[in-house]
Amino acid sequence: MGTIYRQETQERGKKKMIYLAAPYTKVKDKEKVFQVCNRIAALLFSQGKQVFSPISHSHLIDIKTTKKVNWVAFDAQILAICSDIYVVCMDGYKESEGLRTELKQGIKQGKRIFYIDEKGYLL
Repeated sequence: MGTIYRQETQERGKKKMIYLAAPYTKVKDKEKVFQVCNRIAALLFSQGKQVFSPISHSHLIDIKTTKKVNWVAFDAQILAICSDIYVVCMDGYKESEGLRTELKQGIKQGKRIFYIDEKGYLL
């Protein structure tokens, strides 16, 4: 019975969770990326959608820590439970290695991928 419950819970989570992907590591204005991601995440939440924004979650931690954090491993675990990836098409998104890795993982896992602009509109 516990296995069925876990499976249903995971499936329910996969149906509802958006992973908000954006370039970050090599972007010059990380604060702008942080603000854009926060604004889009807030918009999605206001529409009743569940969203995880790795940059919203990790930016403030990243600028405070003195050690390099392996965000890729952490984000991969969250991405695994998401159904969709929303890619924020802002400066650097085409060149972003991290974003490319997230997309490859998402495609491999059968995620739906959507592209949005900095205001959150689907492209």
